[in-house]
Amino acid sequence: MADPKPTVAVLTAHPRWYAAVRKRLTDVRRREHPSGTRFDTGALPETPWEVAVADMGTGNDKAGEIVGQAAAWLRPQVLMFLGSAGAGRFYVQVGDVVLATKVYLYDPQASAAPRPYPASHRLEQAARMALREGSGWCETEAAVHFGPLVALPDDAVDEARRTDDRQAVEHGALRKCPDAVAVELRSMGIACDPRLTGSFGHQPEVLTVRGITFCALDRKSPDLIFEQVIETTVAAAVAVLAELVPWSAEAASAGSADAVPPVQYRDHIDYRYSTFEGSNVGKQVNGEDSRR
Repeated sequence: MADPKPTVAVLTAHPRWYAAVRKRLTDVRRREHPSGTRFDTGALPETPWEVAVADMGTGNDKAGEIVGQAAAWLRPQVLMFLGSAGAGRFYVQVGDVVLATKVYLYDPQASAAPRPYPASHRLEQAARMALREGSGWCETEAAVHFGPLVALPDDAVDEARRTDDRQAVEHGALRKCPDAVAVELRSMGIACDPRLTGSFGHQPEVLTVRGITFCALDRKSPDLIFEQVIETTVAAAVAVLAELVPWSAEAASAGSADAVPPVQYRDHIDYRYSTFEGSNVGKQVNGEDSRR
């Protein structure tokens, strides 16, 4: 019997995004989590991956719960989040694709910018290779942007809807996170919990891919078919997965007898989340190898 394919869990927040992913799969079968969450699982042609796609619906709390279910039940190597976002910079246009290098979880009550959640470096590198100019990943002229996203919490979104002033909330988030290129609604509930466990006992690698469907700066957006943005964004996600090598295959190609290549936490000085205003000190991390 052939070994099962490595799994990617693709989580969407809208039925149209879910349908756009599902139609690209073959041999689709329905799987139902004991809680009732349903995943459609199938092979992604011309890639080594099996994809399990779910529609999370609205609400960040529900999204966070489904993320935990997907990680614990499916044991994916990759968690990928697809959906829409608003342009936070004038050079980002409706119809473009944004791949998050990190995600800020916006807190309207906090005085300082929130600590970001970084994307998987390996996935980001695969995306940069797959979506480079001239790679032919998309038939349209959609631009691809790599940069931070800022995610709004449910209570801020609810307040914006109550006061009919969503733009003020989005502007506030962009001011607090000045390097963010887009603002969105779903990653507040899907920031990867370090307790999540995927394949080989490792935390799943995470990548957020967003299609720009509106401009958060002025709300004046050109006419563009929503389905076109969805198709372009899903095409970008598929191109990334086609480029990405699963852990076990990567180890085999490197001649390693281990299932997972030793890619994590060798001796280094950790400067993440440091602030440099003169002399600086990093945290020394000694010899933590992913094979241990």
